[in-house]
Amino acid sequence: MFRCRECLGSPGLCRECILTAHKHHPYHWVEEWTGSFFVRRDLSELGHRLHLAHFGTRCPQSPSVVSPHVLTVTHTNGIHEVHVEYCHCPRCPSVYEQLLLANLMPATSDKPASAFTFLVLDDAHEDLLTSKKSGYDYMRKLRRQTNNACAHSRAGQCHGVRYPNRDGNLLTVPCFACPWEGVNLPDDWRSTPASLRYIYRWFGGADGNHSLQQKKKPRDDTDYSLVGSNGFFNDVSKLDGFLKAYPKDSAKVIQTCSGFKVTRSQRTGKFRHLEITGVVAVTCIRHGTFISRGVVNLPGGEQFALLDLALSGALENKYTLMEWLLTYDVGCEYLANILTRWKEWKLPPDLLDVVRRLSILLPQLHMLAHKEFCQCEYAMCYKQGTGHSNGESVEALWSEHNAVGLSTREMNGGARLDALNDFFNSWNWYKNEGRAKYIARKIPEKLQLQAVQTRDLAALTLEAGPERVEKWLKLDRDEKAPTPETYAERRAHPRISVYTLDQSQGKPWKRYLGAYCSLIIVSLSP
Repeated sequence: MFRCRECLGSPGLCRECILTAHKHHPYHWVEEWTGSFFVRRDLSELGHRLHLAHFGTRCPQSPSVVSPHVLTVTHTNGIHEVHVEYCHCPRCPSVYEQLLLANLMPATSDKPASAFTFLVLDDAHEDLLTSKKSGYDYMRKLRRQTNNACAHSRAGQCHGVRYPNRDGNLLTVPCFACPWEGVNLPDDWRSTPASLRYIYRWFGGADGNHSLQQKKKPRDDTDYSLVGSNGFFNDVSKLDGFLKAYPKDSAKVIQTCSGFKVTRSQRTGKFRHLEITGVVAVTCIRHGTFISRGVVNLPGGEQFALLDLALSGALENKYTLMEWLLTYDVGCEYLANILTRWKEWKLPPDLLDVVRRLSILLPQLHMLAHKEFCQCEYAMCYKQGTGHSNGESVEALWSEHNAVGLSTREMNGGARLDALNDFFNSWNWYKNEGRAKYIARKIPEKLQLQAVQTRDLAALTLEAGPERVEKWLKLDRDEKAPTPETYAERRAHPRISVYTLDQSQGKPWKRYLGAYCSLIIVSLSP
């Protein structure tokens, strides 16, 4: 049995009847019942042929046996594979003209293999004028209309998909590449040597965004989120008394060690017409995805307690791991009182031990606004197991979703939350879908980079000589990242770093720096 949901009533028909009904509708999608569910089919798969120049009937001059020409046609409802039979009359128009007469714009004038319907060209033009959408994004939409295999908006709930170590009520698409016990970790992962545990480390990134706002609207008691707490948003009402302690017009400003004001441009006056001033989120910085219950609405400025709430949601199914790392543009100040705040706001006590051991560092670009000590102590490039991670991936998420705020800020609370959840879900699905191609492209690049760095290290080692290298290898290398448990001691007794350029810490370091630079120059000289 077949049905067409683009036809009125969608009656169930046999193969012959569905083909007859679509003699003049070659771009409809039909669905075939398999006995358990419907499967989408292109009409050409059922034997449909598009006859040109004879009003849908076969050309009487066509050979008795002819193989149809396969044409890829882009229409407003997706991309189709159409089997075309051209006219063979003595004075028939050219193939190019026959396609134009059928309201099809060939992609090439010579032996066209693809074409666009006039309707899709008009639709793309109107879409560009009204939404300013790029042609690339328009084609992405058509691709999804052609084959939207994953019901990302429900995260597989309607199909009974369940994951271990995860709340079964969540409606979010997770990051499948993050370390996840019971999903993608080997059975013996807990016996991994301490020097290699970073392989199974969770990497999170925190940041606030004041573009995803919500304007003040007349309160509507019937407007509520259908997703609720089963999406990406954590409810600020869990912090009992927070809204009274930190009203929207609170003048408290977060500062870094160097006095850089995170909220310098967040003047409380510009929030006076807003119900929600933005969001703060903890995201996956290794794979650039949003995390379930890792986003919190900002009723006012960006406060640490709200980030604590987002962090508690992000760590819900990560507490079984052995290592965790978080980057935040004011991480050096954020970790100072996190344990006190965690207890004060009664956040999940079972995550307290995870927070104690949570490594907190600065993103590579934002750390340049910090003091020199922090640029060494909290730098990702100087810590074991971080590789070339820059910790700035959350900024890419905001750059993609800032445009969403232009529409969601006009919505009421429930509609806005559901819309943002839908956008975040779609983003996660796209990231999961394209990860294989991304890794396949990056692996050769990294192998080439590894070869270059191996060559440079060998040149430096040769130039330095075995005695100096042996001496260097015996030095105590402090590659551990600060945690809420260790930061106070490390700050009270800072170690002089070879990366420190502060001349006030002693002239010997200037000499060592010069020696290192001379080694670089010698090793790179021809």
